[in-house]
Amino acid sequence: MKQGAFFLAIGDELLDGRVQDKNIHYAGQILGSLGMELKGAQVFPDDVDTLIEVMQQATKTHALLWVSGGLGPTDDDKTLDVLSRAFDVPLEESIEVKSHIAAMAQATGLPNLDRHNRQARVPKGAVHWLNGAGTAPGILFTYEGTDVVCMPGVPRELQWLTQHHLVPRLKSNHSQSTVHSEVLRCFGLPEAGLAQLLEPLVTEFPNIKIQYRPTFPETIVRFISKEAEGDELQTAIGKAQSLLGKTCYGVGTASLEERVIQKLRERGEHLLVAESCTGGLLAQRLSAIPGASKCFWGGVVTYDNTAKTQLLKVQDATLQREGAVSEAVAGEMVQGALALHDESWALSVTGIAGPDGGTPDKPVGTVCFGIGKGDWVKTKRRQLGQWPRAQLQLLSVHVALHWLRREIDG
Repeated sequence: MKQGAFFLAIGDELLDGRVQDKNIHYAGQILGSLGMELKGAQVFPDDVDTLIEVMQQATKTHALLWVSGGLGPTDDDKTLDVLSRAFDVPLEESIEVKSHIAAMAQATGLPNLDRHNRQARVPKGAVHWLNGAGTAPGILFTYEGTDVVCMPGVPRELQWLTQHHLVPRLKSNHSQSTVHSEVLRCFGLPEAGLAQLLEPLVTEFPNIKIQYRPTFPETIVRFISKEAEGDELQTAIGKAQSLLGKTCYGVGTASLEERVIQKLRERGEHLLVAESCTGGLLAQRLSAIPGASKCFWGGVVTYDNTAKTQLLKVQDATLQREGAVSEAVAGEMVQGALALHDESWALSVTGIAGPDGGTPDKPVGTVCFGIGKGDWVKTKRRQLGQWPRAQLQLLSVHVALHWLRREIDG
């Protein structure tokens, strides 16, 4: 009996370093959430003979062959020709897809070239899915009991087609699986530390597999069971949360900033941020969440010391005595933010992102944080280590948000 799925990513650009594949990771998440196992995934170049062999082999053992890439309008887009030869099915031009391509060209103001109509070719007897995020359609046909699904390699287009077409198909046709899964999102401990805390669960729940996936600067802990009942999985999740304590900031897919926004909205409270070394990243991460305008009041980026004194009323004497990267300055940045909106929570971040600027007393990676609400202010200093500049900024944002979440929870 054919089982599970195989993902095939096609494109020379995925192998020569020009483009990093993101679709395999996404496919694994989608299939796992539906209880369907991704048995394997590979990346291959635009070589017709190789792709024919790979596709034919994959359909012998898998219930689903999911293909990304090679559906564009140029001569090096060969997926349709591979399908035709691999499964001995002719290609036909779809009038509906051709009309969709013309409509998309008109809507975007781009010329509708004859070459674009290469994307209107569809294997005879196949189902085509119009692409709401692009021109190339998704394609579905069944070959000897295997669903063969082809999508564009552009992640945004693949995700649109997946959510609107493939997921409903999988729910109706591949629902016999009994796999249960759940994820915990953790911050503040490395993978090894989390595994040590959760070690008692390995023997207590032998039917549940625990996987760890570092995604800087946090770690996703996934619980998977093929045999355990859903109630047993939830029991394991509850015990895991108790063992991890405040290191675990949530169950499910919601990010740290999403959870902070949710908590603020539930409480009817607001947030203002004052940033230095993060350069507005904290505000950007918060404002990217839908509904943030209900609780995120705004932010002030005071990168230069003069900006700190003029915009946040940080005392020049404090800057001279303690330095810009100090708990004292982080605290005054919070006070300055609260003066702008005194009914808000306020967060501040000031640090040395590097690669230059460190001293023996304050090496690169030294970051000071402030938090306040009403008439109280707290500060702390952390040594986050030497990271590439962008990573240190992201890590600093997570430290600030995680602290805020814990303070809100009390």
